[in-house]
Amino acid sequence: GSVGADMSETANLESVGRMVNSLTARGHLGKLEPSADVLNVALFSARKLKSDFDLLTVHSSDKGVTPFVRKQAAINLLKVASGTAGVLVLAHAVAPGSVDFDPRSSTFGKIKAGRTTFDMTGGIAPIVTLAARIAPLFIGQTGYSKSASTGKVTPINTGKFGATTGEDLVYNFLGNKYSPAFSVVRDILKGQDFQGNKPTLLNETSNLFMPLPITNAQQLLSGESNKTAVLLGVIADALGVSANTLTPRPKKPILLRSTPR
Repeated sequence: GSVGADMSETANLESVGRMVNSLTARGHLGKLEPSADVLNVALFSARKLKSDFDLLTVHSSDKGVTPFVRKQAAINLLKVASGTAGVLVLAHAVAPGSVDFDPRSSTFGKIKAGRTTFDMTGGIAPIVTLAARIAPLFIGQTGYSKSASTGKVTPINTGKFGATTGEDLVYNFLGNKYSPAFSVVRDILKGQDFQGNKPTLLNETSNLFMPLPITNAQQLLSGESNKTAVLLGVIADALGVSANTLTPRPKKPILLRSTPR
């Protein structure tokens, strides 16, 4: 037909359905599909994660997708990538230094205003960052990670005590995808939350039941001194653009050693 494929074929119809579901954050989990509800107990949204993976890989790992739909998925990926890149380039032109184009950085694909970053990729950037960091390891090369706060680029798997490994990066990536319930368990077992604060019953209960928009607004207000960035963050969050504010950790008190008399 005019679209270049026989849309009366069941395979093409089912493939188009899977592609559309992925574009709307409802990725197909394959053999794990019957366990989707169970997976959501641990992960914030297993289907969203799978849909992002399908978008980036143009459904190459999805056996139920036809070559025609893979071609359309590649076109969609090109549109998403070019559109996002255009927004980031414009932001960089308006405010030089507000965008980090290095995929090895956790702020890749985000626009920084004050202490707040706006994710323009719809949550896809962390997958790209993880791949950019660990992909070299699979071909015998050195992987690198870039600090979003200092800009320092450090190698992975150096073998030195306390050095970051590829396993650490994968665990951190999955930790960011935990459901609210699993996040509480993680904080208790680790003895601190993502801001480095000691978990308390009040804070963890609040994180568990507080609606996400309110939680994000509280994070903006507590960590962002730029009121314009706070307003932009609240508006962006309402429009579906994730805004994340780095909350400054409380400084440790300086203990003065008394001089013996």
